[in-house]
Amino acid sequence: MRKVNYIGAVKDAWNITWRNRYLWWLGFLASLCGFGGMNYISNNGQLENNEFEKQALDFISQSYQWFLWLGIFLVLIFILLLVASTIGRAGLIASINSEIKGEKKTFKEGWREGKKYFWKFLLLGFFLILSILAIIIILATPIAVLFASHAYFTGAFLSMFAVLIIIPIIFLLVFLKIYGQIYIAVGKLSVRAAVENACRLFQKNLWESVVMSLFFIPLGIVWFFSVITLLIPFLIVFGASAFVIYLLAGKIGAIAIASIGFILFLAGVLFLRSVYETFAQSIWIFFFREIASPKEEEKVTEPETEKETSPLAAPTPAAPIKTAGIEK
Repeated sequence: MRKVNYIGAVKDAWNITWRNRYLWWLGFLASLCGFGGMNYISNNGQLENNEFEKQALDFISQSYQWFLWLGIFLVLIFILLLVASTIGRAGLIASINSEIKGEKKTFKEGWREGKKYFWKFLLLGFFLILSILAIIIILATPIAVLFASHAYFTGAFLSMFAVLIIIPIIFLLVFLKIYGQIYIAVGKLSVRAAVENACRLFQKNLWESVVMSLFFIPLGIVWFFSVITLLIPFLIVFGASAFVIYLLAGKIGAIAIASIGFILFLAGVLFLRSVYETFAQSIWIFFFREIASPKEEEKVTEPETEKETSPLAAPTPAAPIKTAGIEK
């Protein structure tokens, strides 16, 4: 099994991240369409106020044109964020690799590098998304047929079996994306070649990849508590200020103060996310460079009799030995 210096990869990644602040801007762009860890899930059940729900639906039906334009606007915003995020990710990978090799870059150069690989990154992303959708459809179709036929026990059993199948497949696709993007931006491969090489690399370094991914659990915990640490002073300062302003100037002033606090807090979170994104991507690149490099050949000591010898040189004539004036 290959020996991987995981701690060394993390340390080197932090050094690259801290010494090259321009990478944070590329990290910021890369995080625009993948703001993980900030998903809020509500589990409050159904709305208790059915009258409010009815009024809301009536309002939407009466103002559907505004909601249509709002939907179009949101789609355009999403497309812009997707483009910026894809270019930022490609530029971040290329720039980190250049910094590792000692080639100094700038944000503009990283942005230009990212644009070179935009379509390849986009095609890789669409390929992986279509793959997981196709797998879900293939697994869900027989399950839906079983439940429609009232075969609940068989359907439930097959559902559990499908979950056991899809979890490792998703895990595989995640690593195909990580390694495939690096192969595209660093190895300058085509999408097909990048996927093939990423699949082989993951197959050869399955356990190493799993161990490396486990390092992101404590890193994610540190990221979460960093956000909480940032939130507490904002709640204290701007919460107290909003309360005082509410007593003095009313609701409008309190909303204004709270809005300013929220914007500043969001800026702080984006800053932390940018640094974390750069750091995480650097870890994967250092890890990739280590496992993708060819292994050193094991040196085999051959028996003494089988060692290769150099051709024998022609014997040098011996110098004549003179003894008492007689040559021998």
